[in-house]
Amino acid sequence: MRKINEVNRQPHEEQLKRWSTDENFRWLLFWSLRLPELSAKRGVLSMIASFGDSEAERVLRHFQLDQAQPDALKQDVFAMLKHMNAAEPYIAYLDGRLVQSKVSIRRAGSRVPAAYRRVFETVMESMQTHSNSLIVEATEIFRRYMESLYNLGTIPKLRPPQVHAVAAAIEYLACRNLGEEPNKLRLCSAYGITQVRLNNAINKLMQSLEQQN
Repeated sequence: MRKINEVNRQPHEEQLKRWSTDENFRWLLFWSLRLPELSAKRGVLSMIASFGDSEAERVLRHFQLDQAQPDALKQDVFAMLKHMNAAEPYIAYLDGRLVQSKVSIRRAGSRVPAAYRRVFETVMESMQTHSNSLIVEATEIFRRYMESLYNLGTIPKLRPPQVHAVAAAIEYLACRNLGEEPNKLRLCSAYGITQVRLNNAINKLMQSLEQQN
């Protein structure tokens, strides 16, 4: 912590340079998040949030999904992510359950339609036993998917079977993106859909994500 405190007293530009180029310094920050002292971890989280880049956002989102971390700090991190203008949704393990931040999911002043909130809730419920990395990847896919729909200026209505199909497609792509071989038969059984519906949802989801790139 002494080394971190020394860097923290330096100008922010120097701190940002260390964060961007010094792998040992980043490792030291990550290590400090395993310490038991809440005040020390809160200070490190604030420092990381101040860097405001994609790596800082990734670290904070992973922190939220670490069941070993205290709920009190996770509430603080919700605010840090919001202050960074990190894209919603924000999810975390709180009281042993995977939950979505109380901060409403918005873009350009619009709420995400109820059917699409159910997509997110469905995939998060299904993936509770998955690794943190997979959950983060699924969250990012959902965010990009919603962004692509907003960019098109129209959000298609979803019937209940389609809600489950889109959720299954998100889980499928999350697994595939991280090098895991997704089992379509298992996904169809878990989400109560046919393989034809799953394949259609995967194709449409991939098209939406490609249009956003």
